[in-house]
Amino acid sequence: MDISKVLASAAQVKATEVRVEAGEPTQLMVRGQVRTLFASTVSAPEFDSGVVKRLGAFAREELRTTGRCQWQFEENGIGKIQMEVEPTKARFLLPTPSETAAAEPGSRGDAAAESKRSGLLGKLF
Repeated sequence: MDISKVLASAAQVKATEVRVEAGEPTQLMVRGQVRTLFASTVSAPEFDSGVVKRLGAFAREELRTTGRCQWQFEENGIGKIQMEVEPTKARFLLPTPSETAAAEPGSRGDAAAESKRSGLLGKLF
């Protein structure tokens, strides 16, 4: 299964973590419980194209030389995702719903920041 689809499905059910291993069913961490997605096994080529290709050059080199690396990337509709990668498996840490809401324009976090800017600072900036 395509990694982007796995991440989108995980975000939809509000998972905080996704564990992917080539040839094995994908696992999601939802509200502290591990859920297995039996129909979402990722093949080795899908792992390579969906995980390894997302890595920057230095992270790929670190993976090649040490057997593991860390990386983060922005996924449309989800936000910033951190991942820990080994040659055939990866762990994705998804933003929590509160982190996602705080990052969206017009969220409560922005409203609080706007209210703090009122007064003299609000007039200057």
